[in-house]
Amino acid sequence: GCRSHWRDRGTVHRRRAGGSVVDTSTALLGRSRSGLHFDIDDGGAAVHDEAPVVNTGSSTCAGGALIQVRYATFSDQSSPIPRLGIVRGDRIVDAAVIGTGWRGPAPTSLLDLIRQGPEAWQRMRELTDAATSASFRPLSDVVLDAPIPRPLKNVFCLGRNYIAHAEEAARARGQEVKIPTVPVIFTKAPTTVTGPFDDILVERSVTQQVDWEVELGLVIGVTGRNIPRANALRHVFGYTVINDVTARDLQ
Repeated sequence: GCRSHWRDRGTVHRRRAGGSVVDTSTALLGRSRSGLHFDIDDGGAAVHDEAPVVNTGSSTCAGGALIQVRYATFSDQSSPIPRLGIVRGDRIVDAAVIGTGWRGPAPTSLLDLIRQGPEAWQRMRELTDAATSASFRPLSDVVLDAPIPRPLKNVFCLGRNYIAHAEEAARARGQEVKIPTVPVIFTKAPTTVTGPFDDILVERSVTQQVDWEVELGLVIGVTGRNIPRANALRHVFGYTVINDVTARDLQ
């Protein structure tokens, strides 16, 4: 769900959308030979609050069905050290459990897996496909963290990214509606990333207008420069859902 919750003088506040909690949940992505497909669901599992799962490009199986891979970072009672997991439905498996036959150093985190490149991503998909149900455990047994707790760079954000949102923001401030003619880009530091169910501390002496927005996040997997528009999605590793928390009166 995109649960947004923040702490104000010892109290945790949780915001709800449409009468129900919108979880920092799952952005499902599948890559087929003909292009890219993704959709959002409210099933379980990447700031800000980040949803516990990053969903990546998938292989195509017989009949054209897409096999989606859902990555998570988690810990449990046996070890507080966050580690890489793969989610299937409401269950999760430790990547170390299914990666015993990994060629070379096995990835211990999602960032580590991304750095190893497309061949490693394909290998992890194959191992996930071959994993038995007995290898998985209930998601309720683990503590979910942000998929990438500390990104290597700032989180790049696109403000007023569709017309209805720009109009809504202007009306809320009693301002004239002006549609941007160029992208409005801003960033958030890596330290703003929190887990999907972590508290967000709000300092009320600084802001009185804390707001939240559900955003679609892209996780870049392949570096590049001066990338043609037609090739842009080849650089995307996967998608996640982000709860973007903002102090409106400080914008």
